[in-house]
Amino acid sequence: MSSLTSMAPQKAIIAETGEHVDVNAVEMNTVLAVKAGDVIPVDGIVVEGKCEVDEKMLTGESFPVTKELDSTVWAGTINLNG
Repeated sequence: MSSLTSMAPQKAIIAETGEHVDVNAVEMNTVLAVKAGDVIPVDGIVVEGKCEVDEKMLTGESFPVTKELDSTVWAGTINLNG
């Protein structure tokens, strides 16, 4: 499990301000921006938009998983688009 957490980025982008912060400083209910191609920095829930996420390093699933409003996303997985 520690190898999975080492794959997650150490910085996150606050959606409202565009500020880059350490992932350890991200508080509950903070909305983050994750661009296409970026690794998701923390576990969370999609609050806006729709995308496909590569979760193979976590689940072994070889196909992207569609994420939309209220979907759970996991740190270390990759936002492929959206």
